[in-house]
Amino acid sequence: MMNLPTPCIVLIENIDNLQRMFNNEQAAIKNHRGHGMSMGGNGRSMQSEITGYLRALRQRPGVFLMATAEHTGSIKSPLLDLVEPLSEIEILPPSKKERRDVLVYFAKSHPSFTELDVDRIAELSDGLSRREIINASGMATETAYRESLRTGQYSKVKIGDVLVNIAQYIDHDSQLYKAVEDEAVAQLYQDIEAEML
Repeated sequence: MMNLPTPCIVLIENIDNLQRMFNNEQAAIKNHRGHGMSMGGNGRSMQSEITGYLRALRQRPGVFLMATAEHTGSIKSPLLDLVEPLSEIEILPPSKKERRDVLVYFAKSHPSFTELDVDRIAELSDGLSRREIINASGMATETAYRESLRTGQYSKVKIGDVLVNIAQYIDHDSQLYKAVEDEAVAQLYQDIEAEML
């Protein structure tokens, strides 16, 4: 990566996850007082390795760092120092139309997904990010694929499979979660009735 042509932008996705890893490492070192902790082949911590690498990138002319995070204000030094001067841009959750567009785009690459009611899924995925919608759709597609292998018959993605995966991203005390749960249960009943015919 040090041979990157410049100017270039290095994107760090979910930098807040990296911050949590650093926090966990620091807590583990503190709890073990530095004894018996694996620090890699050269004795350096993960935090030292990563921040050293990012610092070396920053020192190269024409290299710009960008990062995404779930929440603002979630990173602190030394990561914060490496992305300064910091300009935060808030990206709002996608609208219903944007969520529908994400689902339609996903379906173009996954034929087993094409017969779903994407309008209903878009409605029940309110507040989810684009990545979360893709992740939930991907997991549902994997479920259908595994079912096809198990039965030897082609299995389409069912709305219930998508909703089960969407549910993990929704506040379980919310009305939206109840709607998702009710829809998934209704789909389960339909599947049971279809199998009994």
